Amino acid sequence: MDNKRISSKRVRISQNRQFNIPKDFYDHLGMGEEAIIELHNNRLVIQNAESDNNYFAEQIMEELVSEEYSNDQEGFISDFKRRSNEIKPAVESLITDALSNSEPLDVDNIFDDEEESK
Repeated sequence: MDNKRISSKRVRISQNRQFNIPKDFYDHLGMGEEAIIELHNNRLVIQNAESDNNYFAEQIMEELVSEEYSNDQEGFISDFKRRSNEIKPAVESLITDALSNSEPLDVDNIFDDEEESK
């Protein structure tokens, strides 16, 4: 699923604060037995825990192979681990920058801009 809203569904939350992920959402995301749940701007974001761990692995390996690590297995593994560990802090920094440099957007702001441009 990309960042576009494909669909939404209302779900019931139990007294134990539990809810079910709709099957079509679960299947579409290829969910497993665990999920990562984050709170962003008063919204819950749920993602597949398995895909979170290896999201950039292929890109990192391609870069290392292009840097000719073929005979240096220890260097390859060491750089792979280092680069993998640098991803989350880099993304968190990008998110922090984006949030601190953006203005809140709501329906009133959207329609106010349209009214002014007429």
